[in-house]
Amino acid sequence: YQMWAQFILPCRKVAQQNQFWRDHEWSMPKRVNWIVWILIIPTIFCIEAMRANTKVWCLVTGTARDLRELKFYTVEKLELLYAHEDLEIASLIQFSAIYAFT
Repeated sequence: YQMWAQFILPCRKVAQQNQFWRDHEWSMPKRVNWIVWILIIPTIFCIEAMRANTKVWCLVTGTARDLRELKFYTVEKLELLYAHEDLEIASLIQFSAIYAFT
């Protein structure tokens, strides 16, 4: 609620006064786009990093999802691949945020 009341509604009111935005409602003004990136990027990065850490902890504690059906080596390889993928997604999002400010 606080995000909606403190950020989205005031930005929408300011954007409605912008002539370009009134002509192209689907396009956010650049300043609003920057603020969205600043607010969303840390959240996505933290979620992806926690997902990667969860994969590693599942291996350490022996609670990986395929551990009962497959050998440990295979499960380890698969879970570390998933962890690497989560970190790659986090890096991609971080790169996109940096690119948005250039």
